[in-house]
Amino acid sequence: MTTTVKALLLTSACVMGPASALAQAPAQPQIETADMATASSSDIIVTARRRAERLQDIPVSVSAYDDETLKRAGVTQLDNLAQVSPGFTAQASPFGGGAMTVTIRSQRQFLPNVVYDPSVPIYFADVVQARLQGTGQALFDLQSVQVLKGPQGTLFGRNSTGGSILLSPTAPTDTVGGYGDLTIGNYDQRRLEAALNLPIAEGALLRVSGIYDTHDGYIDNPNTGRDLDDRHSWALRGFLRLEPAPGIRNDLIIQAARDRGEGSPYKLIAVNPAGPAAFAAAELTALAQRSFYTSFSNSPPNGTRINSLMVVNTTTFDLGGATLKNIFGFRKVKAALYSDLDGSSYSILDINETVRAKQYSNELLLQGALWDNNLEYTLGLFGLQDKGKEGQLTQVFGAGPNNVVKSLDAINSSLAGYAQLTYHLPWLPGVSATVGIRETKDWRKLTTEPRFTSGNCQNLGADNLPLPNNACAVKIKATFDQLTWTLALDWKINRDLLVYVTNRKGYRAGGFVDNANSLATFVPFRPETVIDTEIGLKASWQAGGVRGRTTIAAYYDKYDDIQKSVTDLVPDPANPGNQVFVGTIINAASATIKGFEIEQNFNIADVVDLNLGYAYSDASYDDFVLNSGADYTNAPFASAPKHAITGSVRFHAPAEDKGDFYLQVDGLYKSRTVVGDVTSFNPVNQSIYPTAIIPSYAVFNARVDWENILGRSLNAGIFVRNITNKNYYASGIDPYPTLGITTRLPGAPRTYGVEARVSF
Repeated sequence: MTTTVKALLLTSACVMGPASALAQAPAQPQIETADMATASSSDIIVTARRRAERLQDIPVSVSAYDDETLKRAGVTQLDNLAQVSPGFTAQASPFGGGAMTVTIRSQRQFLPNVVYDPSVPIYFADVVQARLQGTGQALFDLQSVQVLKGPQGTLFGRNSTGGSILLSPTAPTDTVGGYGDLTIGNYDQRRLEAALNLPIAEGALLRVSGIYDTHDGYIDNPNTGRDLDDRHSWALRGFLRLEPAPGIRNDLIIQAARDRGEGSPYKLIAVNPAGPAAFAAAELTALAQRSFYTSFSNSPPNGTRINSLMVVNTTTFDLGGATLKNIFGFRKVKAALYSDLDGSSYSILDINETVRAKQYSNELLLQGALWDNNLEYTLGLFGLQDKGKEGQLTQVFGAGPNNVVKSLDAINSSLAGYAQLTYHLPWLPGVSATVGIRETKDWRKLTTEPRFTSGNCQNLGADNLPLPNNACAVKIKATFDQLTWTLALDWKINRDLLVYVTNRKGYRAGGFVDNANSLATFVPFRPETVIDTEIGLKASWQAGGVRGRTTIAAYYDKYDDIQKSVTDLVPDPANPGNQVFVGTIINAASATIKGFEIEQNFNIADVVDLNLGYAYSDASYDDFVLNSGADYTNAPFASAPKHAITGSVRFHAPAEDKGDFYLQVDGLYKSRTVVGDVTSFNPVNQSIYPTAIIPSYAVFNARVDWENILGRSLNAGIFVRNITNKNYYASGIDPYPTLGITTRLPGAPRTYGVEARVSF
């Protein structure tokens, strides 16, 4: 198994070795089609099907944003993307903002442990980032960000059930140039971003870019004097493009990043007077007398420490009518994260996590077209090995001999082959059919050695007695495989109008629960699957002086064998025929998710640019009854707002040789949601715990820009984010039924500042 994956990685590296560093930027066209040849400057180019195509030409729901759009909306890191992308939610995991969890179409994986895969993977330069640690770092010098919605059944099908995020770095060009961008704001914000483009020689291009991003904490902590929710990070990237011979290109990307901070700013908002943490009620009363942005958290200094290194080497060969591409990826992450989840000066629930992870991946891709370009094909082979070591100390009600120190050593390997064909029917002009399949096999190996802080082994043997301290480690493994697919039929009525229907199957591998310590919990949970049907319309139009772009997608998903973390009766292998109550992950539920998304753009005489987006997602369980009889069928999905609205309006006032003036106002609305799946719902009286609800909120931003100042390559702007200083919660946890507390993560307060950018 692991040998097979290693062989794929080694063989591909050897095959591409003579080219040394040959690749292609992910957002550049591989095979130019007739439509691409006639693409206009106003067209949005995406790579959702692993080749450059007009957004309006593909039967896939995608939102795409260039670097300029992101900057104007204040999207400087992943969680800000919700400001422009309806239906997208990114929030801090329980281990802090350095490890983000993403929700698309009501699907997410909240825990970033080394044994779990995200429902929405994040790709950088076509390479998946298997571990969530480090995904909260700054976005900079990007050619585009693409949000692919719904399961990616073939081309981006690596454990993808909710969607995928594609980050495409800006490629070097053959001219000397670059930019410097400085932002200064309140909370002592300092953000410096720069890029330099250097043609080294004929066929050798280099781009170097970097960012330094720092601000003080938004959350006051009177107990420690250290503000929480601060940021001190930097990242550097080198992008080398070599074209040693006609038809050969190699792109080598190396990116290093570091993130530091005081830790997650959890805030205590509710205490059960009859619960085990009732003693914290006085602190809750004291908090009520202070600013909304106050926490008594006892997080230690430097609660967030993340270092990451990523290497991507993409080699492309033009075979004349076909393109062969090899994508090699390496990522290394070191993280130390401390989370005071109770948000109080007491140690009611504190987690200290360390992660050391390395991943190697390789993908071999062949693309081309046959029969006068009527048949386009993509064939691929993908391999990944992800090794992670994780240590985690969970303290419940303070230090003591019975707290548990987890020690996880995981090897997650994956091997997949896929093929996708698109046939443009010559007898039905404008009609195309797409068929894609992907066969994936996943291997999971885990060595788990949990110990109590006293040093005694927590793992239980076949007799349900603790294993000897000198033989505490238990090794478990499992194998999973799944066939997934993509089927699509689209009709391009004319160049600017497309209608389509798509059916896809997505898959997320099974695995082991991170707190496994007995025969009952050593049993792996199975894969979960989603079968998605989507219909959509994409249109570009013009009426008088108004140009518009309309995108509509409606979907219906059947979600089966859903992996849920529960406490339930499960078979006890130590006592055949009996059951035992354990906390574990099981395939507990099935569900139906249905909804639609609308994105509308209006450009009025090149003076007003208006963007509106709306996402509706209705997720409900078909069956969620545990073996114990607890019925969660009516429970809501966590972090899944039913309604999400985004909007922006930008006014342009040209001033001839003085430059161009712009005013932009944008906003975001999310309806109420809940913080947890099982923990938010009372199965006895079939109701949602009031403390589990995160209320709806709306946030508005504005900025004024003066671009091309006095005809020079100089821009300046002022901005205000969260204009109304709205007090709202972005996420949280709710162990109210068990520990008797509820905590939240406050959203960012009003921030403002100035920005200057010079290009050359």
